[in-house]
Amino acid sequence: MATDPPESSSAKRTLGGLLRYFLRLGSSGFGGPIALVGYMHRDLVEDRKWFTEDEFQQGLAVGQMMPGPLAAQTAMWLGYLKAGARGAAAVTLPFVLPPFLIVTVVAVVYAKYQGLSAVHAISDSLSRLVRSAPSTMAAACPAAAAL
Repeated sequence: MATDPPESSSAKRTLGGLLRYFLRLGSSGFGGPIALVGYMHRDLVEDRKWFTEDEFQQGLAVGQMMPGPLAAQTAMWLGYLKAGARGAAAVTLPFVLPPFLIVTVVAVVYAKYQGLSAVHAISDSLSRLVRSAPSTMAAACPAAAAL
């Protein structure tokens, strides 16, 4: 009985797929750069098998050496592996733009309505949530906390 040859890690990987993935991650990923890189590893290496462990580790090393946010640098490396400089540039926008827009909208709304008690209550609640996040994340994912 003949077996099929192993499929290349890049066989199902497309630039469009990467763009959709990074738009989703950029829009809904929380937890900082280490958490985002962890999501990338789980989704793109373990689950989808779009990248090998070596490719991902190279991207992580490059991301740690370069100035700028680790998750964005790693995303750009993965885009580079798919489509060169064009791929690196292409994944940057859907990954970086959503959080930029979210923060900008929140800042504008806060600046406009900061005198309202409801805005103060929301701000205080979010502040408490952010301060408790590191201990919550450490309990949920000890491996990420160790990094």
